[in-house]
Amino acid sequence: MQIRNLGEMENGAKIYVAGHRGLVGAAIVRALEKQGFNNLLLRTHKELDLTRQAAVEDFFHKEKPDYVVLAAAKVGGIHANSTYPAEFIAVNLQIQTNVIDAAYKAGVKKLLFLGSSCIYPKFAPQPIAEDSLLTGPLEPTNEWYAVAKISGIKMCQVSGSSKNAQVDVNLATPTSIADTSFGLFHEKCQLEIALHYSMDVIALIICLTVWSLLVSTWTVAFCDAKVCTDSLLMFSFSMRYCGEHMFDQLCLHQMRKLWCQFPVC
Repeated sequence: MQIRNLGEMENGAKIYVAGHRGLVGAAIVRALEKQGFNNLLLRTHKELDLTRQAAVEDFFHKEKPDYVVLAAAKVGGIHANSTYPAEFIAVNLQIQTNVIDAAYKAGVKKLLFLGSSCIYPKFAPQPIAEDSLLTGPLEPTNEWYAVAKISGIKMCQVSGSSKNAQVDVNLATPTSIADTSFGLFHEKCQLEIALHYSMDVIALIICLTVWSLLVSTWTVAFCDAKVCTDSLLMFSFSMRYCGEHMFDQLCLHQMRKLWCQFPVC
């Protein structure tokens, strides 16, 4: 991951990264540290509950960050969004409102707010253009998370355009990002992640199946019963070992591909 256009930011500037333990937040922290920014303000949820307005305002008043990256959010897959819609809209609205408002009042130099591809209409023309926002119905399976994100974007727009505004607001919408730490079939995991893994694996399974049928046919045709049985057992064990090993390697390969790079500023 590479963060561009940081020339105006001095290495000693205070940078608050909200959500630094998440996939995107952690990547941003690593990128900032790699580029020499060593005065990062990082707080866990236990240390700073972003849904509590008083706590957030107190943090900004005491720490006075120069820059803010708002990567904190309540996230999940289709199942989680469908099961807990009230939590998704309420928690995200609280986090966004508290952080953006506190940054606005504290006069931070720049705030980066992360959007999501789900903020665009379900049937938006492809490739999606920025002006497609609010031109049609959202995808129902993550509608409430999207509504919260859209609200955050609009809040950033008015905060950055206000006559008394001192904060410069940037919006970014990272896409094709997946967190595999929950496993492919956890409620926080999107089906899309599993599909990224499965395409190469499906091809592998087809090849192994065809090969096993050819070897089995050859063994039955030219060997006696005992040799046939022993050969099939050895073949099955070897295919299982090779298949599992190759599956692991494919997963690691896909994981590296999924952890994509994108410009933040």
